[in-house]
Amino acid sequence: MNAGGVAFPVEFVVVAHQDDWQLFQGDRTASAVQTAAKVVIAYVTAGDAGSATVNPAFWQAREVASKASVDSITAVGDWACADATVNGHVILRCTKANTVSYYMRLPDGNGEGQGYGAGSLALLRSGGVSSLRAVNSSTTYTSWNDLVSTLGALVAFEGAGEPAANVALHTQDWDLELNGSDHSDHVTTGELVRAASAGHGWNLFWYIGYGNLYEPPNVSGAELATKWKLIVAYDDVMKDLMGETIIGTSHAEEWSERTIFRSELSALPPPPPGIPYAPTGLAAAAVNTTTIDLTWIDNANDEDGFRIERAPDAGGVAGTYAEIAAVAANVATYSDASAAPDTRYWYRALAYTAVGNSSYSNAANATTSPPAAPSALLATAVSTSRIDLVWTDNAADEQGFRIERAPDAGGVAGAYVEIATVAANVATYSNTGLAGSTPYWYRVHAFNTVGSSAYSNEANTSTPAPPIAPSALVTTPFSTTRIDLAWADNASNEQGFRIERAPDAGGVAGTYAQIASVGANVRTYSNTGLTAATRYWYRVRAYNTLGNSAYSNDANATTLLPPPPIAPTALLATAVSGVRIDLAWTDNATDEQGYRLERAPDAGGVAGAYTQIASVSANVRTYSNTGLVASTRFWYRVRAYNAAGNSAYSNETSATTLPPPAAPSALLATPVSGTRIDLAWTDNATDEQGFRVERAPDAGGVAGTYAQITSVGVNVRTYSNTGLTNGTVYWYRVRAYNASGNSAYSNQTSARTLAPATPTNLQAAPVSAAVVDLTWVDNAVDETAYRVQRAPDAGGVPGSYSTVATLGANVTTYRSTGLAAATWYWFRVRAENASGNSPYTPPTSVATLVLVAPNGLTANAYLVGTQRNVDLTWTRGSELTVDIYRNGTRIVSGRANDGGTYNNKPPAGTTTFQVCAAGKTGAANCSQIVTVTF
Repeated sequence: MNAGGVAFPVEFVVVAHQDDWQLFQGDRTASAVQTAAKVVIAYVTAGDAGSATVNPAFWQAREVASKASVDSITAVGDWACADATVNGHVILRCTKANTVSYYMRLPDGNGEGQGYGAGSLALLRSGGVSSLRAVNSSTTYTSWNDLVSTLGALVAFEGAGEPAANVALHTQDWDLELNGSDHSDHVTTGELVRAASAGHGWNLFWYIGYGNLYEPPNVSGAELATKWKLIVAYDDVMKDLMGETIIGTSHAEEWSERTIFRSELSALPPPPPGIPYAPTGLAAAAVNTTTIDLTWIDNANDEDGFRIERAPDAGGVAGTYAEIAAVAANVATYSDASAAPDTRYWYRALAYTAVGNSSYSNAANATTSPPAAPSALLATAVSTSRIDLVWTDNAADEQGFRIERAPDAGGVAGAYVEIATVAANVATYSNTGLAGSTPYWYRVHAFNTVGSSAYSNEANTSTPAPPIAPSALVTTPFSTTRIDLAWADNASNEQGFRIERAPDAGGVAGTYAQIASVGANVRTYSNTGLTAATRYWYRVRAYNTLGNSAYSNDANATTLLPPPPIAPTALLATAVSGVRIDLAWTDNATDEQGYRLERAPDAGGVAGAYTQIASVSANVRTYSNTGLVASTRFWYRVRAYNAAGNSAYSNETSATTLPPPAAPSALLATPVSGTRIDLAWTDNATDEQGFRVERAPDAGGVAGTYAQITSVGVNVRTYSNTGLTNGTVYWYRVRAYNASGNSAYSNQTSARTLAPATPTNLQAAPVSAAVVDLTWVDNAVDETAYRVQRAPDAGGVPGSYSTVATLGANVTTYRSTGLAAATWYWFRVRAENASGNSPYTPPTSVATLVLVAPNGLTANAYLVGTQRNVDLTWTRGSELTVDIYRNGTRIVSGRANDGGTYNNKPPAGTTTFQVCAAGKTGAANCSQIVTVTF
């Protein structure tokens, strides 16, 4: 409350770190959010704990957590965040409901103010560092006074229109005699507020930080619940994002019970009740020569309306104001249509109620005149297609300039058309895409919302002409790789010539590309590196700084043909397998493009008709002819070639392909398990490279389609086929192979895979009153699951079985839970896969243990400093896990029943503890209740 007993309209909370206000003044901040029109929270540091560079996620998480605290005391809604510029510094500003949060993000100063190597608030204040930069590098404060001025500007902006007596600032106490044990950042933030408030008459509230825990508790009931809610909201986000907590690891519990502060209320008189807040942000804009539009920010919620006053200009300042209009409540615009042309007017506005008027808004002015005309327009030709313009900007209020161009009409400008606009204060323009050797006229005028200025002077110039085109282009083939060019030079101002070449496209030129440029007066060029016997097209043009000439005539020529290459010799053919013969020869040529290979069938010991079977590249002297027929003679010859033609043939040579191996026999298939069949056969060959094994599915008692499943090495006569399906028939056949090909197949044979083996040695052992453990021996290698069944005891024999679990392959244990104490149960197990099930094991029976509740509970209570601690121990009883209760509420579920020790930190007062079998309550399942008091 201010000195008049009225809630502050604007309250500022200035803190060092993102959890300070919640811990040390959360109840009062929450109350301010309910009563003030606006609450502004400024976080001076990033709270980065020195990790801003290596772990920026930490300080960013603290900002998210601080918003969660605000969320817990405001209505549901979204945050809106954007950078704001305050006193020349960029600061993140976020708003929600009637709250505003500023994140100044200066480096954390560490507990004593020494910082983490990046400076601190305390070092900036003492001169230990000359400047202090935000951890995200958004801004740098060049001195302590710069930081003080920025906070003052922030308060002035957010408290605009409010008298000092209506503004409250809350922060940590700067007085070390009262707050000597606090964090350096807390105390220095208090010094910052103290310096910024000098001479303002604001209401100041100074809070004790870390040391408040030495004072008696003074927060309870609803205020304590609100304060704790703020702390938990912050802490939940930090646990979720960073795995950190301040609850139980600091003095958050003690700080929440205390809000210790002193106040310095403003000595200035508060405004009387019922006076509305003043409007701010008044802006005036001339719409035309007789109308000026006004806009402003409505800061009041109780005004009856707004009064608008206007004053004439008196040498650059406002003359005498007079009211010209009034508008209704919540209206924030007005159009003054009574202005005179070419006249400057000043405006101000105030809000009013039946009680009285607010203070005035800021003053704003506008002038009802178009901008001054530009002058000294100059046009300069830069190239054959570009003219540059420059002019003098004589206006201070233009929105831009419009450029107009006209063709030449017998030495004067023809009809002008607008060709471009440029922004305010721009005084140049480049007009491109023009025609060469052509005169153009230009003029420019300024414009704004009021209208257009007069035109500038006219300016004209002509684009220059490029050089004259060359002619009489002649092309002459010189060799297989060179064509010479010559042309007539008709220009006297060229800087050189550009030569372009195109491939031949059916007797005409294809797409041209530049291949070279030569200097001025050069009239010849030799194009080398070409392909023999190939036609090329050429054209040439001159160029200088003004552009290119037209092209010369097109001319073409074809490079010369080379001689044919020398014939290869010493052709040799070698049979490698039943399907392959390798060839080799001597390369006698140096200019071949490759070799052509021909083959002929045998015709009674001589070559039949030859046909080409392949060609290979230059310098290649070998070839492998594959895909041949075994035990067959083939004839070969080779010749070289290039663009000039073919060489003579080499010598003829022949070779006979090798025969394939003998087929295996006596194939036998033997099932070994549900997933494996073993094969064995007789090896009848002496020259095989190995055997190929094929398998087919069963198709109604005969083999389906065969596919190769593996190959084995030479002399191998067995194979184990694994990964099969239980109880399934498979067919097999085998053949030998070598480089000459495959033998015939062996005989076919088939076999059926086996079902999974039955597990054995099923054992059951009681673990507790509700748990029995089972074990068994896994005898199968192909099971996909184990099925466990349980039955109640029916007079010493099993009752009706039901499935209690289906387990994965190779599992040999199961724990049955949720059983009744001291009760007999029967169990059995079987293996399963897709082909079938094994028989069940012989049943086994077991009785659960008699339930013995945890007992003998003891509680050892003690203090560590001011922290309350209780250590619990107990006798285990029969159960594996327990639940722990405090004051009748379960605080631990399913803890391993180890008998303790379990440590708990209770609140002040009397607390009860009890330990129960997990999931059970009642005297039969729980220890006695023990009581401790702090």
